Amino acid sequence: MAIATPQHQVAATLAAPDTGLADWTPHSPLGYASQVEFLDDHGELATGYILRVHARDTGELVYRVQPDRARSRPVDLGTVDLHPIRGTAWPSVHDLVAHRDADGVPLRVGELLAAGGDRAVVIDSPAGPTLNRHAVEPPEPAPSPTPAFEL
Repeated sequence: MAIATPQHQVAATLAAPDTGLADWTPHSPLGYASQVEFLDDHGELATGYILRVHARDTGELVYRVQPDRARSRPVDLGTVDLHPIRGTAWPSVHDLVAHRDADGVPLRVGELLAAGGDRAVVIDSPAGPTLNRHAVEPPEPAPSPTPAFEL
């Protein structure tokens, strides 16, 4: 099917596509299903999708990534070990959890979830993993030790 449009009704653009990463920083968790690239065990560039994110005691974010390659097992990568290609935009944490449930990705204690400006941490409860919206931020990164200078 072809669509004919008069030239005066169209305009050329060189704008790059919006990948949803304009405001991303390494201290902000990437959302579920965000696409990333990383070096695999053989030193080759690979791509995959974020399954979940946790924060270490130091505040560093660690991602569980499902590689695109067939029969590949998920890998855990620190923020410095991956490069985001495309983000996601879930309207709310509720929508994010519903989509993950449909994909068969259950909540795990300690996970950070971010969607629509909302953040939650998954905690253990008598009913199993549940969202704690009061603990909304990952721990702050530990300060780097300053080397001592001798005068």
